Amino acid sequence: MAYAILRLLRPTAKLALPAMAIMTVIELFQLTMIPARMLTSEHLIVRICARLMGTEFSFLDLLTYGIGIGCIYLLDFSRADRST
Repeated sequence: MAYAILRLLRPTAKLALPAMAIMTVIELFQLTMIPARMLTSEHLIVRICARLMGTEFSFLDLLTYGIGIGCIYLLDFSRADRST
C-alpha cells in the first residue's frame, strides 16, 4: 500500500526503497507499544488507526512487505519499459 500511495504522488518507478523504509518505520514503531495502548482508547478513530498500523512487531511482516513491494516494483518497472 505504501508503494501505491508513493506512486500516486511521484510518477517514477524507483519507489521501492522509500516504500520499504516507510513500512519498516511503521513496523518498528510497533515495538514502542504505543499502537497497542491506542487500542484501549475511548475514541473510535484512535482504535481504528491502531488497527491500521498494527500492534505487534513481526519479522515475518517485514519479509512479506519486502516481497510485496518487490513484486509491485517489478510489475511497475516492466510496464514502464513497455511504454517507452
